[in-house]
Amino acid sequence: MLEISLGNTCDMKCMYCSHHYSTQWATERIKYGEITQEQYDREFPNAPMSFEPKFWEWFGLYGRMNLDRMGIIGGEPLIMPEFYTFVAKLIEQVKPVFHLRKKRITFWVVTNFNTPEKYLKKFFEYLPILYQYFNVEILVSMESIGARAEYIRNGLDWGRLEKNIDLLLSRKDLNFNFGFIPSVNALSIASTKEFVQWCENLYHRYGRPVTIKQNIISFPSWQKPLILTPDFADYLYDCVEYMKTKVDSMPVVEDYFGRWDQYIIFLQNLADRIKNNTREEIENRKKFVEWFATFDQRRQLDLLATFPEYKNFYELCKNL
Repeated sequence: MLEISLGNTCDMKCMYCSHHYSTQWATERIKYGEITQEQYDREFPNAPMSFEPKFWEWFGLYGRMNLDRMGIIGGEPLIMPEFYTFVAKLIEQVKPVFHLRKKRITFWVVTNFNTPEKYLKKFFEYLPILYQYFNVEILVSMESIGARAEYIRNGLDWGRLEKNIDLLLSRKDLNFNFGFIPSVNALSIASTKEFVQWCENLYHRYGRPVTIKQNIISFPSWQKPLILTPDFADYLYDCVEYMKTKVDSMPVVEDYFGRWDQYIIFLQNLADRIKNNTREEIENRKKFVEWFATFDQRRQLDLLATFPEYKNFYELCKNL
């Protein structure tokens, strides 16, 4: 497998992200003096001119015949002009040897899918060509819905995301695999069931399998689910029981870690860990209050208005 980052250009500032993966985060941190422009430039030096030719030389000699999977992460790939240049070159390289491979390369892209119309149109133009030579997998980074999603993934327009997903899944002429890669975090736990139900409704509406990948936040440590009090495990247990009643009606997909039965196990294990966690999380809980107070102030947000179930937990952290 080969994973490629074409840069950190991004239109969003997800709460658990950083300037390493988002130019919006970089702009904000420089504005508030948390990093300097010089520091940022040192962390992101330009690649030597020889790098790209060397990559395509390697790909032509070895990669295009031996890779099973290759994917693009960001930043946000779909708003990067470099992404479309890369895809065009990739197709050009694979096309001549396509008939020599036993199976197609799986080409996947991780996207926030908050994609403006002009870039979405461009992406749709490339999809029919891509799936002639690759197994295409589109993974949307999302773990909540509505206002909660817009809070966690600051800069998201939920209405646009839903519209983009509707446009994509309604394309019966396109052959691709689709799913979500949630970044399960402290604030997404209470609405896990609602998110799963939303994913289920997408499947029933369009008849296309919707995978949910297993992924969890461990850094920043004050946003990981394990800082929560044991009562939050009940939200996950509720979701697990709901999924058990629906799992037989959901399609069994080829991607083992995107299957519903495996996500049930993942959520059950996470709930058990939250319920039985004996580690002191005092410093992380103190940081939770301090950090989100700043987060709300800078971005004109209100944590407790958006996540009212967290009021008791917030007060507990505040009084430490």
